[in-house]
Amino acid sequence: MDITTLSQKFTKLKWSGAAQILKQCSLPESLSSTQVLNLLNELIEGQMSYLDVNRQIRLKRVAKLRWPDVGVSDIDVRDQKPNVVKNVEHSLKTNWVRNNGDVAIIGKTGVGKTTLACAIANSLLEQGVGVLFVRYPQLIVDLCAAEKQDTLPQLMKKLMKFPVLLIDDWGIMPLNTMQRHLVFELIERRELNSSLIITSQYGFEHWHQAFQDEVVGDSVLDRIKHLSIEIFLERDSLRKRHGLTGEKE
Repeated sequence: MDITTLSQKFTKLKWSGAAQILKQCSLPESLSSTQVLNLLNELIEGQMSYLDVNRQIRLKRVAKLRWPDVGVSDIDVRDQKPNVVKNVEHSLKTNWVRNNGDVAIIGKTGVGKTTLACAIANSLLEQGVGVLFVRYPQLIVDLCAAEKQDTLPQLMKKLMKFPVLLIDDWGIMPLNTMQRHLVFELIERRELNSSLIITSQYGFEHWHQAFQDEVVGDSVLDRIKHLSIEIFLERDSLRKRHGLTGEKE
């Protein structure tokens, strides 16, 4: 068995990472048992690395982040309170996802909520956690369309596939009865099974106004707030500060 034949077999088995490592090896005619074990370990690690890289590429593609290239280095919360800095650091790890918690990023328009949310999402993606980005108004449209077309179960199934659902601009529009029901149904299904990252211009106490129903508002708020990492950004608009329009928010 020569290296070329073995590499071809690895490729056929879709062990592309191991095949690449094997092609780079310069092996003597005879190997000791230790050398064989070291080679096998190197091949396995090469394959695992190959799979991790490809998984991250796939996760990032399907996440559809508004800012797909923003990262931890783009986060600047030095002007924020110590508890905000601590909560941002906590949100970059996966502990809260494993515990089916949520992250709520609250602040006025232009303070960097979406940028921070995408940076957190990219940190999770790099750690192998699936994320889907949706804007709140579009989510409402999609839910209502699916309800009318009798495809709601399929849409809910799709949304439930992602461990983390990033909802941008939460509460930006008032909801009618059907919309309230659909949003409540989505949040209830995801409770204790998955996680949310929510950005909103409005604090928790104002969410009832968007739902226009105190009972439903309380129900949704209770399902999110008690497991949330709360990040309240308090600063001037970054767009105003830098004199820019259309930059990352």
